[in-house]
Amino acid sequence: MNDAASKGVNLKKLTEVDRIALIHEIELDVSQGISVTNAYRKVGISDAAYYAWKRKLKAPPEKSDTEKAL
Repeated sequence: MNDAASKGVNLKKLTEVDRIALIHEIELDVSQGISVTNAYRKVGISDAAYYAWKRKLKAPPEKSDTEKAL
């Protein structure tokens, strides 16, 4: 993926799949020696967005109301 911000993409409207793709791109860059800061800047997101998306990605799925009642 290229720089999302330079394409005029509204980061709030990215789908979960788009966010996962950006996180994976950042992790690939980091594995190749690029700093985390430079990697998330490269794709056009903030540090807050990166860490929030990453935290949400690793969180267990929420239970439905039916599952909570059991």
